[in-house]
Amino acid sequence: MPAGVYCGTLYPVAWLRALIHSCIKRPPSIPWPEGLPGLKPVRRSRLYRLPAYLNRTFEYIPDRVSRPKWRDYVRYGGLERVLGLVESGRPVVLVFAHFGPYEQLRLWLRGGGLAVTMFAGGTAEDRSALKRRKDAWSLRPEVAATFHRDQLAEAVRHLKADRPLAMSIDSTSARDIQVPAGGGWCFRMPTGAIRLARRHGAALVPCWTYNEGPWRVVVQLGAPVESVRLKVSDAAIGEELLGAMLPIWLARPGEWTPQLAASFSKGTMGSGLDRRE
Repeated sequence: MPAGVYCGTLYPVAWLRALIHSCIKRPPSIPWPEGLPGLKPVRRSRLYRLPAYLNRTFEYIPDRVSRPKWRDYVRYGGLERVLGLVESGRPVVLVFAHFGPYEQLRLWLRGGGLAVTMFAGGTAEDRSALKRRKDAWSLRPEVAATFHRDQLAEAVRHLKADRPLAMSIDSTSARDIQVPAGGGWCFRMPTGAIRLARRHGAALVPCWTYNEGPWRVVVQLGAPVESVRLKVSDAAIGEELLGAMLPIWLARPGEWTPQLAASFSKGTMGSGLDRRE
């Protein structure tokens, strides 16, 4: 079946699901960091879930998104650079935020040739049977889809096998830093990815994804944060990471999630120092 026919057939289904969702639930209340320089809050449309349901179209065919006919639906940036790092034998830790269609980030990265595994919270037992079944359908099913906090040893072995590991930069953590974001705002950033990259000599690469239109997704991988190889503080590395990602977030406020917004706080708490609980 042609890709356009497949997507067009499922569009009414996605539209109807978005309409039903809007009738049952209100748009999420995002705790906007009002006053954050450059951020303009947006009013979500009634069918605010439509992009998410359209993107799920690709989750039904995870083993096919690497084929040429599907490449028109994703635009990569910086992919070749990261593929080169992997081919050279250097471990790669990708950092992302809950921004845009982040749920499909692993799908598109694998479609681009990166056998990436996501690092999630909780334990392996927390992953539902349905999700484990979906993992078996993914592209490169022999590579774990997700590692959890009780699988750190497996995650390290994954890195050493020249396979990238992706970790979120806006998740709650017992160890985090407060990174200045401008205008008196700070961004709470967990240091797990930074510490893992430093310990194992991995390239620390920021990445993000956002919607350009119906079934049109951008997956961008930034330049490696080389300061992770130097004897500098986690705070300095965090500032470099945030400096790469914040302009993208500010330019697309419609892609924000409550989790990303909640990572910002007003004030100077922490002043960029490690906070340990």
